[in-house]
Amino acid sequence: MCGGSAPGRHTTDDRNLDEIPEKTVSTRATLAVDAAHLARLLRDHAYPPA
Repeated sequence: MCGGSAPGRHTTDDRNLDEIPEKTVSTRATLAVDAAHLARLLRDHAYPPA
């Protein structure tokens, strides 16, 4: 693996913005919903099965 930053990577911190872009808000919301769904699945269907 090569060192350095990935192409297109930016380093803007949300705390430095006046407003958080809608795309970022939407993506974070989707991530939260997906993570909660996965947590419920793992809780209800233990993996690996015992």
